[in-house]
Amino acid sequence: QAFSAALDGRPVWLAASTHPGEEALILDCHRSLSAAWPDLLTIIAPRHPDRRDELAALLDDVGIPWSQRSAGHVPSQEDGIYLADTLGEMGLLFATTPLVFMGGSLVPIGGHNPIEPAHFGCVILHGPHMENFRAIREQGQALKAMIAISDVDELTAQVKTLLDGSTPMAPWQENAKQMAKAEQGVIDRLLAILDAELPAAIMAPVDHH
Repeated sequence: QAFSAALDGRPVWLAASTHPGEEALILDCHRSLSAAWPDLLTIIAPRHPDRRDELAALLDDVGIPWSQRSAGHVPSQEDGIYLADTLGEMGLLFATTPLVFMGGSLVPIGGHNPIEPAHFGCVILHGPHMENFRAIREQGQALKAMIAISDVDELTAQVKTLLDGSTPMAPWQENAKQMAKAEQGVIDRLLAILDAELPAAIMAPVDHH
C-alpha cells in the first residue's frame, strides 16, 4: 500500500531484470524523458540484486535523486530512480507498474520471459536480443502483445508515446493478458503429448503390492 501510494499520480515505468550495460542506457532514457515529465519515476530491478553496490555507485555518479528498496525506502517525490534490489517482489512491481521494459534484451543476454508481466496486463517492451524466447517473441508480435525496440533511442521514443497517450496502452495490455492466458494450457498440452507418445507400460501405475 505504501509503495502504491508513492506511485499515485506519477508517470512511472519499470526496467525489469536488467544486466550490466543496460542500466546506463535506462538512465539515458530517463534523462531524455524527464525533460517532458520532471516527476517521472524510473524503477530499475536488476536481474541480480547483489549488484546493488555497483548500481548505487552508478546512480550516485549520474546525480539523479534515488532511493533503494532493500533499505526499506519507498520512492519520494524527489526521487527520479527507484532501485528495486530485492528478491521475490517482481510481482509487486508488475502489479503496480503497467509499463515494463524486459531486460537482458538490449545487451546480448538472450532476454527474459515476458509471460509474468503479461499475466499482470503490462505493456511489454523488449530489445533485439530475445534469442532465449523466440517462440514467445513471435507470438507476442503476432498478437500485438509486445513492442520490439532496437536501441535506446527507440526505447525512449516508445516509452514517450505510451506515457503521453499517443500510443494507447489498453490494447497492448489486453493482448498481453490474452497471450498469458494462452500459455496457461501448456502443461495440459505437454501431458497430452506424453500420453500419446510414451509406451503404455511406462505410463501405467506401478503396483507396489
